Amino acid sequence: MFKIGDVLKNIKIISIAGGGDGIARADGIVIFVKYAASGDMLDLKITEVSKKFLRADILKINTLSSDRTSPLCEYYSKCGGCNFMHLMYDSQLEYKKNIIKDALWKIAKIKEGDYFWEGILASPHKFYYRNKLQVPVSGDKIGFYAPKSHDIINIDTCLIQSKIFTDILNKFRTLETKNFRYICMRTNHKNDILLTFVIRKTLDIPLTLLEIDNIKGILLNLNDDLKNNFVFSSASFKLVYGMPYIIEKLADVKYKISANSFFQINTGVGEALYEYLKLQIKNETVLDLYCGSGGISLFIADSAKKVIGIEVIKEAVLNARESIKINNIKNVEFLEGTVEENLARLKFSKSNKIDSLILNPPRKGAGDKVIDEILKIAPMKIIYVSCNPATLARDLRMLQEADYSIRTVRAFDMFPQTSNVETVVCLNRLKNI
Repeated sequence: MFKIGDVLKNIKIISIAGGGDGIARADGIVIFVKYAASGDMLDLKITEVSKKFLRADILKINTLSSDRTSPLCEYYSKCGGCNFMHLMYDSQLEYKKNIIKDALWKIAKIKEGDYFWEGILASPHKFYYRNKLQVPVSGDKIGFYAPKSHDIINIDTCLIQSKIFTDILNKFRTLETKNFRYICMRTNHKNDILLTFVIRKTLDIPLTLLEIDNIKGILLNLNDDLKNNFVFSSASFKLVYGMPYIIEKLADVKYKISANSFFQINTGVGEALYEYLKLQIKNETVLDLYCGSGGISLFIADSAKKVIGIEVIKEAVLNARESIKINNIKNVEFLEGTVEENLARLKFSKSNKIDSLILNPPRKGAGDKVIDEILKIAPMKIIYVSCNPATLARDLRMLQEADYSIRTVRAFDMFPQTSNVETVVCLNRLKNI
């Protein structure tokens, strides 16, 4: 019935999907539309046809949704970074709430009456909030990939990255960059910069970079495998200037952060998230899975009896262990390796039990194997921290089937101007074992 290139007139957007696209219907078929808002009346051009859905681009906006605003970024829709900047901020929060609730219901059949919704925390900074930057480089192009593409859009400024990144990035445009694959930067509350070049072959770093006061360390990572889509290769990082880390501070806790270690990219919301998690812990033994550089483990330490963190990235574990020393914390330890391997190896008993388990997996979620190992441990509480409502809902369904009950759901807007959202779900075990 429908084919690519067909034009559909005066189609109404009825809701927003988990990935941020608008949802419409025509002749009973779902249409996904980028950069739309609920209530828009649009003329659309079909770009993709499948048996179950269509994708379409906006040709004309006939009626504007009351949720709309004018995006401030000149690269918006060209760059693949933001997809909610055309929405007013209050509307972004409302859509994210609905995305979470829809995922819980549609994927796990968890209805609103099954839990207490604690709301969504707004970000203190709507722009310039990101403390980590990774940009691809090709020839004279330095920027971000276009949506669903490896074409690089030259970017002079980015409205969600720390302003200091833009200032430094634009200095590279005068340098020879043909051997660069990525330029990566991390910063902290003092605007210190850790700079990493992912390179195709060994090169000398221009001395002019050393004149930038904020740069505290420069690293090289050799990644000459063009089939490898990972930013960093497995090769070790070579320090060419300064220190291989920066120090971040949340509340009274200091963190050692290297180029490849995980840390929350929105510092203000990250601290609020950690404070919330800390409130859930009362002199308990806690297992912190996918702990990164120890962000959560170290922050909750003074509320816990003991914390055990597990992380697969070696550099992150080293950072976490060094942060223990910096903070003089005595009741936290970190284990290197996959979550599955460590959970299978650890031995627990009634006298040596885990009271609470914090689960903070990557976007793909925990999955069957990890959930199975968690159920063997059978903690009284599970606190699930997720950046992907769909995989969160999938994993919650498995936990509910194993006699865990959802108590509360709380959201944190870690990623303003995008459809991504951080969610914390607190679960209790229904039966004693």
